[in-house]
Amino acid sequence: MLCSETWCFRPLVLIAGLPENPELALDSLSVIILLFFIMQVEEAKRRLSKWEKEKEPLLS
Repeated sequence: MLCSETWCFRPLVLIAGLPENPELALDSLSVIILLFFIMQVEEAKRRLSKWEKEKEPLLS
């Protein structure tokens, strides 16, 4: 939800020319989105490894 709101709102701000330096604003946003994506991937890896450790083997 947050991502869709961001992608809808940011182009409007850039088109309107509200930031003094729109390139810097867009670069900063892309870095923040990249870091958020990396954190989500790491969290998914952590949960998957935890799930694999807790599950019972199929052929005991």
